[in-house]
Amino acid sequence: MLNKLNYRDLRALYVFTVVADCKGVSAAQTILDMAQPAISNQLKYLEDKFGFTLCLRGRSGFSLTKEGEEVYSACLQLAGDLDQFYQEILQIQKVSSTLSGELNIALIDELPLILKKQISNTIARFYQEYPLVALNIEILSPHEIESRILNNRLDIGIGYFSQQLKEILYKQLIDERQQIYCSQAHPLAIKDKIDVEELLHHHSWVRRGYNLDPEIVPIRPSKLTATAKQMETTLLFIMAGTHLGYLPVDYATPYVKEGVIIPISEEFSYSVSHHLITKNPNSPLIKIFMKKLLLLP
Repeated sequence: MLNKLNYRDLRALYVFTVVADCKGVSAAQTILDMAQPAISNQLKYLEDKFGFTLCLRGRSGFSLTKEGEEVYSACLQLAGDLDQFYQEILQIQKVSSTLSGELNIALIDELPLILKKQISNTIARFYQEYPLVALNIEILSPHEIESRILNNRLDIGIGYFSQQLKEILYKQLIDERQQIYCSQAHPLAIKDKIDVEELLHHHSWVRRGYNLDPEIVPIRPSKLTATAKQMETTLLFIMAGTHLGYLPVDYATPYVKEGVIIPISEEFSYSVSHHLITKNPNSPLIKIFMKKLLLLP
């Protein structure tokens, strides 16, 4: 029973097709540059594998059997499919060797490590296939990213965006958990059980410099006495022992291991979704980068 084709099968099918086109083994010798016994062996190999006779050859001349005609027709279709495949490869080579220009990308600061790896792998694959394209990447706030996307000053943005604007396409990438942290010197660091009233109203908090979706954040501290626009500056306020604040667990973990900060009140943690955003998803460069980052076919 025939299970699948291998390289030898494809070679034998090519020999059979040439023999059928030439209407005989002898006439096919020159084209194939093969001796008659070798050609006959290829035909016999196919007939043994398929379990039926492909052609009649002898004193009465050469002719294809009914099954041989059907196999010949299938071979022509296969040859057409292979030619289409070859043309597509040529087109890919042409595009990859000639595609040029710039792709302007912005990220928010301190993305999750797994997302950083995903982006760096995408950059590597992109440059391997499109070496003439320049990728320009910078760090901006979510608001700045969305604003530049809307004004066509940016091609792609990656990060957390609290609200989705109808003019922009959003593609979800990864979720990230946010946790409350304080320093080892903070009064709450030594408490086994933390009173919610004290947590929310008796201690100072540092807030991020951009708005978070109020439906996602589970608490509303009353003493927001500091603002930090980057993750690094949020961490500084927490390390100072003067403020409580949220940090991504992935970002904070190394500092927790060093004993610099500690997580508290895990019941008030929450998750945010990071997205790739663009205004022009059909632009060739943007489309290619999106496919590679999102691992699309």
